[in-house]
Amino acid sequence: TRMKKMKEQRFIDEVISKMNKMGYKCRFDDNHLVIGNNDCQYDVQIWAASDSGKRRVQFFRLFGLKDMDSVQPEGLIMLTSECNNHNDLTTTLFLEDHFACRADAFISSAKDFAEEFAFASKQIDETIHEFNINYKAIKEDFPIKPARRPIGFLADRYYDDENSNVQELVAQAYNNFADENKQND
Repeated sequence: TRMKKMKEQRFIDEVISKMNKMGYKCRFDDNHLVIGNNDCQYDVQIWAASDSGKRRVQFFRLFGLKDMDSVQPEGLIMLTSECNNHNDLTTTLFLEDHFACRADAFISSAKDFAEEFAFASKQIDETIHEFNINYKAIKEDFPIKPARRPIGFLADRYYDDENSNVQELVAQAYNNFADENKQND
């Protein structure tokens, strides 16, 4: 296993070198590769696929949307689902306060990695662009509405101070109250 770890580390070093030569800022951080800067950053996971020398790669880009907290979660889930239905090459995930867009690939060399990264980053960027376009409609259709005050006789003056329970109203307690007190014409 020591040889296997050395071989994996040598491969990671080759990828970092190749990506840096191509002008990408690339580093190894917390058991994954990070490509880019704070404005546009890709996290990359690499696993050995088999003894054939192929490796499975997942390219991730995390992103958020402006005023996301003003949209119902159901709308954001629907937006994510629609995005996944229309993009065969990427998968978008909703993670409560942000999103992740992922593209998968198999590689065998640092050159393959660079080519797959160029393709994956283009696909992810296009997916996020489409996501932003569709977000405008979701924002309109699924706004979070402010809590509504109950209509009718319920008001703060009807709260019991001792236990803060809402007291029953006559019309609620006696649902036939209106009929019984109707005047005969």
